[in-house]
Amino acid sequence: MRTFIAIDLDEAVRRDLGRLIQRLSPRCGDLRWSRPDTIHLTLKFLGEASDDQIMPICGALRTLAAQCQPFDIDVRGAGCFPDAGSVRVVWAGVHDFSGMLARCQSLCEELVAPLGFPTERRPFSPHLTLARNKSPALSADIRRAVLSEVEFSAGVQTVSAVTLYQSTLTSQGSTYQPLCTCPFVD
Repeated sequence: MRTFIAIDLDEAVRRDLGRLIQRLSPRCGDLRWSRPDTIHLTLKFLGEASDDQIMPICGALRTLAAQCQPFDIDVRGAGCFPDAGSVRVVWAGVHDFSGMLARCQSLCEELVAPLGFPTERRPFSPHLTLARNKSPALSADIRRAVLSEVEFSAGVQTVSAVTLYQSTLTSQGSTYQPLCTCPFVD
């Protein structure tokens, strides 16, 4: 099964992200937009995991949760990946002023590596994926639209848990099923 480790978003943040998507979508062409109720902050994409690996992954997340305290993230700004050339992803920014998000993500990498999940080579760049683009011809329009939303803010939310999800690809997009959620220590 396809799996990933993520932080869930508050309903108010998702609602504001939905409004941002509504503003951007008419100006960006035919992108594959995320449904606001499925937007999450990915800490680690694991890829394929066997049934036998799920309990050890959940154990690793319990260890992570015991070493992380609740912290705040600020969801604001919008941008594109990559910074130049053909746009592949439209995103909303995630800012962590305490350093706890980066610490939790690094610990996540460290704890799942012995379970057979290679460490990500790229530096962690926290973001919320709003849309994916498969048409390079749309890149200029997308960049113009996103540039108009650099002042976007969905506000601050407290992060207090981490979740392992199963991702299932369907014709209507991906669906996500939580497999285990591990609350942080207060």
